Amino acid sequence: MKVIANHQGYIAKISLIAATAALLCFFVSSSTAYADGTLPTKQPTTQALQFAREIFHKAVIPAHSKKLKSRPAALPANVPTEAVGDLKDIHAFYLVDMTKQALELFIRSHLDKQEKVTSTGSFFNSANGHAYNDITVTIKTNQVRAYLAQLIYTFAIGSNPYITYFRVDSDTVYLNPRSGQAIVPLNASVSIDLYTKPSLVHSAGGKVNVNVTPPNGRELVRVYDTEPMAPVTALCMENSLLYVLEFKWGHHSTTGKADVCGNTLYVVGSNHKEVSIYENCTLTINVSKILQKQHLTSEAKFISKFAQGC
Repeated sequence: MKVIANHQGYIAKISLIAATAALLCFFVSSSTAYADGTLPTKQPTTQALQFAREIFHKAVIPAHSKKLKSRPAALPANVPTEAVGDLKDIHAFYLVDMTKQALELFIRSHLDKQEKVTSTGSFFNSANGHAYNDITVTIKTNQVRAYLAQLIYTFAIGSNPYITYFRVDSDTVYLNPRSGQAIVPLNASVSIDLYTKPSLVHSAGGKVNVNVTPPNGRELVRVYDTEPMAPVTALCMENSLLYVLEFKWGHHSTTGKADVCGNTLYVVGSNHKEVSIYENCTLTINVSKILQKQHLTSEAKFISKFAQGC
């Protein structure tokens, strides 16, 4: 956590241990979920807990803030966050002698280059008459299995306008590794069905079938096998296919379906069990490169458009 003196010209970073619970929030169909510290959870992995705590320790806290043992009535019991499975929420409550506006400006002015305010909100609780607002800070991280890293700051006026209650939530998702049954051997044959006319409404069209050469196939399998499991999120509509990968070896096969509205590859193996793989455009980029190597230039350019900005 960044505990920052706001009356001097220096920043002191102090590592704290968060004695709060990490929890699982499981939402599929909504664009907003809530993490309130009361939902049951499966046992998180050590890496997921460590990552959650690392993000929590990045929070900007004025040095003269007082940490509270319980939630003040002025602050909400729940905060809006991403609708995604395996969400870990760590939070704490504070009191500081600053106005809400001064506190928000203070936090914004002390964000690192990897931290960016991605949303803001203002709310009014008609049940208790309290108004509060929040800002969400998204943190860019170089950890491959880090799917989500956010800090949510929520502010409410205290006993007078110069006293502010605030809560800090660290919301993270750290992806799980793939199981052995989802791994494809390097000697598998690979083919690609590319759909040059994907659609969210109609059936995908413009199908182009490509038999991948063995060297390029091994390269694609290596990338595919390193991708982690995807979290549960809102699913894409049917018939939005971009491409389908088919891997065959012996009497086994695996089909991976990638669509245009997300970074998830929906994979159906020879046992007909579907798993979801988070590929963060890495696989799509490599599919484009392989199409280029096999002299399918227009198809390579088409699919590369969907990997822009990743």
